[in-house]
Amino acid sequence: MALKRIGTREAAKRLGVCAGTVRRYIQDGKLNASKLPGGHYRIRPEDVDALMDEDFKVLMLARKHGII
Repeated sequence: MALKRIGTREAAKRLGVCAGTVRRYIQDGKLNASKLPGGHYRIRPEDVDALMDEDFKVLMLARKHGII
């Protein structure tokens, strides 16, 4: 059974940020990812979920509702 991995766009959608921000998270070591030979990243969905601690979730909800 193959492991489920997502790309930077899907991770960005889940996090409420742009794909460039996801790539920065990867480069800064905030998000674990595998880099494919072509330079694309694949990320485990549970790693994206782990990044979304309570403070981050509050920030994303505030952004979504136009508070910040």
